[in-house]
Amino acid sequence: MKLLKKLTPLLALLALLNTSCTKEYITEEYVTENIGSQVRTFIYDVQPADWKVAHSADGRNYWYAEFDNFNLTNSVLEYGAVTADILYTYDIESNAQSWNKLPYVFPFTTVDNKVIGENIRFEYEHERVTFVIEDLDGVTPEDILGELTFKLSIITK
Repeated sequence: MKLLKKLTPLLALLALLNTSCTKEYITEEYVTENIGSQVRTFIYDVQPADWKVAHSADGRNYWYAEFDNFNLTNSVLEYGAVTADILYTYDIESNAQSWNKLPYVFPFTTVDNKVIGENIRFEYEHERVTFVIEDLDGVTPEDILGELTFKLSIITK
C-alpha cells in the first residue's frame, strides 16, 4: 500500500506527459533524412565591367551582376538550398583570405583610398543568379575597382 502511495504521483505525471504531446500538435513541414544530398559549387570571378547599375523604386542606385546557371532548376528552388560566399583578402601583404557568407558588409577601398562598407547579397531564381551591391548610406555604391570572387553552392537531393 505504501508503494502505491509513492507511485501514484509518478503515474499521474506520466499520464499527463503522455497526453500533452500527442502527434496531432506536431507539424512536420519537410524532414530530410540521409538520402545522399549532392553539393555543386560554382566560382564566379566578376570583373568591374560585369557590373551594371540599376535604380530601385525609392531612388537608390545599386550594382548588380547576373549569370545564367542551369543547375538552378525548379527542383532546387522547391526542395534544395542555395548559399553564396565572397572571397575577402583581409591582409594584402600576406594574401590572407577568407570566405564570407552572403549577405555581407564588404569593405571597399575607394579611388581616394578610403575604406567604406557596402552591403553585398545574392538572389537566385530559375536558371539565374544575381549578385547585388548596395551602398549603406543610400547613395550609389562605390566604383568596383577590381575583381570580386563569389562561390555559389547548390544543395540537391
